[in-house]
Amino acid sequence: MTGFSADVKAAAAVRAMGRCEVQTDWCTGTGQDYHHRANRGMGGSKDPQINALSNCLLVCRGCHDFIGRNPAQAYAKGWLVSKFRQPSSDVAVLLSGRWALLDDAGGVEVCDAVG
Repeated sequence: MTGFSADVKAAAAVRAMGRCEVQTDWCTGTGQDYHHRANRGMGGSKDPQINALSNCLLVCRGCHDFIGRNPAQAYAKGWLVSKFRQPSSDVAVLLSGRWALLDDAGGVEVCDAVG
């Protein structure tokens, strides 16, 4: 499998209520792309965690571009996760201005600490 399944994309859209989950200063508001927090790498990955819901963020194109151009900031905010820090469900992410842990059932647990 090389990308998110239709079910994962649908669950991410529900979790985000159709809005961009990252919300940088360049945010357009509406989620358009499905972003892998832990990169799947060239040619994809056979690791099922790569395409899990906890590794998926619904983002607008402006924020997706920001993540790609600012990896240090993206790692610090959990928008990118090292493939050595799997699973992504164990790494807090800054979502719409609040720190949270994501699970693979679509849940969001607000947390105080950065993972």
